[in-house]
Amino acid sequence: QRIGIEVPESAKMVLLQEEKFKSYFNQLLFVLKEYDRVLGRVIPVIRPLLKPHLDDLDKKIQPGMLMLTWQSMNIDGYLHRMHTWLSKFEELVNKINDLIENRVESNLKAISKTLLVDIQSDSTFTLEQFVNMQEKVTKRKTLMMDAKNLEVERAVEDLINVVLSFPMEDFGSASISEETVQKLRDHYSRLMYLAILNTTKNSFHTLKKRLTARTSTGGVVQADKPFFDVNVELSLPNVTMNPSLEEIQAAINRCAINVLRCSKRICQWGQDREQDIARLQTFHSLIAQDREIVKVVLLLTGSVEGTKKQVHDYLLTFMGYEHLWKMDKQAEYKKFMATEPDLEAFDNELKKYVEMEANIQSIPAVHNIGCMCLETTPVKASLRSEAIAWKSQYSKNLHSQARDEMHSLQDMMKDTLQKLDRPLTDLDDVRDVMAVLKFIREKESQIDYMLVPIEEKYHLLSKNGVHVDKEEFDDLNHLRESWKKVRSQAMVVSDKLGGLQAGFKSTLTENVKVFVKDASEFRDDFIANGPMVQGVPPMDAAERLTKYRRLFEERQRKWDSYCEGEDLFGLPITQYPELEACKKELELLDKLYGLYVNVVQTIKGYGDMMWSDVVAQIETMTETATGFQALCKRMPKQLRDWEAYGELKKTIDEFFEVLPLLQQCSQKSMRPRHWESIMQVTGKKIPMEEAGPSVETCKLMHVLDLGMVAFAEDVEDIAGGSAKELGIETKLNQIIEAW
Repeated sequence: QRIGIEVPESAKMVLLQEEKFKSYFNQLLFVLKEYDRVLGRVIPVIRPLLKPHLDDLDKKIQPGMLMLTWQSMNIDGYLHRMHTWLSKFEELVNKINDLIENRVESNLKAISKTLLVDIQSDSTFTLEQFVNMQEKVTKRKTLMMDAKNLEVERAVEDLINVVLSFPMEDFGSASISEETVQKLRDHYSRLMYLAILNTTKNSFHTLKKRLTARTSTGGVVQADKPFFDVNVELSLPNVTMNPSLEEIQAAINRCAINVLRCSKRICQWGQDREQDIARLQTFHSLIAQDREIVKVVLLLTGSVEGTKKQVHDYLLTFMGYEHLWKMDKQAEYKKFMATEPDLEAFDNELKKYVEMEANIQSIPAVHNIGCMCLETTPVKASLRSEAIAWKSQYSKNLHSQARDEMHSLQDMMKDTLQKLDRPLTDLDDVRDVMAVLKFIREKESQIDYMLVPIEEKYHLLSKNGVHVDKEEFDDLNHLRESWKKVRSQAMVVSDKLGGLQAGFKSTLTENVKVFVKDASEFRDDFIANGPMVQGVPPMDAAERLTKYRRLFEERQRKWDSYCEGEDLFGLPITQYPELEACKKELELLDKLYGLYVNVVQTIKGYGDMMWSDVVAQIETMTETATGFQALCKRMPKQLRDWEAYGELKKTIDEFFEVLPLLQQCSQKSMRPRHWESIMQVTGKKIPMEEAGPSVETCKLMHVLDLGMVAFAEDVEDIAGGSAKELGIETKLNQIIEAW
């Protein structure tokens, strides 16, 4: 109007409604932005499921795009309806997103991040601890994963129900094809499979990494703390691991199988969970077919194979001590003692085992190989025990030798002191004390040679760590003091002897005179009444020999005592020819009558033998008789004229003559008729029964009493005939049997 241009009415009308149109424009623009915002929140995988709702929303937008103009009267109503529809749709989207975020994706992530093994990088385990712990962890995690799997499955079903049940203004509720619904289920079932697959892979990789892990710090490659505690033990005849490599590998395999079997307890979707799980399909078949899973499982089944050579080489280092348990301690010690070792040789042996014990002790308590921490404490204890046993073998015997020598020396000193303390009452006491003083003088020059070796042996034992009781060391320290006491006492006794010498010398002279007379009388009595008297039966002579031998022994003691006394006081040694003659004769008589008595008693003992046992003893009796005959022949010539010698020889010869007859009569061919013939020839009887000589009552003495030697030819004929008759009888029986 200011420039003179006419404004159309329509423009004026628009100008008047400027604020209104701008408001509509802004509101419509906001609605479109809200539409885009809400649609942007729809998860792509859910979009097919929301297609009816999206189509319905598009239909509600269509009027604004096709029918409404700026002059339409229902723009406000349209805007109100659009806000309402978008708000309801956003509510549906919020519910869906909440379900997916909180019940689906969070559980899928939880499953995907779950480890089916409990692997700690700063801890080690025994094999039993590892197996038990992994089984518990796997079981617990499997139950948790199956619960989350079921929760996700139910969440997806709830999501579908939410979409299907969400009201639509024109159609009541949405109509969605089963194919679309199933695609959504398959999508999230696939995600569940991938989550389980991922946790299985991660578990395997974590286990594999822990078993073979290495870390690098400052350019230095360092191993993580080993996984398994393994004892190195001495299992004769080898050094072994406990548990063994095979047992460790079996435990790892068992753990891997348990991880793989987890998916056997996680059911696939769309099945009735009330059924037994063995009838349900699980994710196991899908997981087990994955190539990467198979590859990792194969790697785990040989995870400790690479350490086998290292372990073998390490265990071989302990075989340097194998002689400790393979060699015989007693045999080696005998060889050692056969070399007549000196103290230096003992010292070398003990030092060798002391050094060996120190070397064993210096072995590191642990040695790491791969995933294993080898504990050497058990094998060190065993090796040390073996080394101590070897050391003890030498030290024990050396200790015993030193102790015995010390005790022997102590006993010698104690015995010497006791002898020196005896009262000097007679000549025997003086003689004994003089002998002790002489013994002390001889030992005086030897005592150092006796004490020093003992002291050196105890020093050697102490130096090599052998336990010796304090009492023994005290006894050792007192040895020299004890010898000083012996010497001091010897000087006292020697002085005392000097004062008593005159009285004992006078007594000795008187006793010798009396003993000379007694020796002459003993000789006269021996000649008149002893075993050499003519006509005395041999057995009586043997009894007399025993009597006079005892009487002579009494005089022999006095004889020795008086001679020693005369020597002690420097007197002439008195001779006793009567006793010397008796001594020679008694020695000869003892040989003769000793053999005579032995022969008589032996033959008498044979006589008490049952006749049934004679056959088995014939050879023994023959050997015994041969021995007697040889001893008889070796008798001195001067004895052969004595009556006892003749009786002895006759007895032995008669026994030799009867032995062949006894052997013939003991043949199996002898029948009762043959024994009757022998008894008829000799004119004497023996106890008989139907089969021959009585088994219970007939003894060898009965057969000897037959006097068969006098009828030797007749007895030989009868016994020989019995053998021939037995031969004929045997042949007849063979002919009869043949016929």
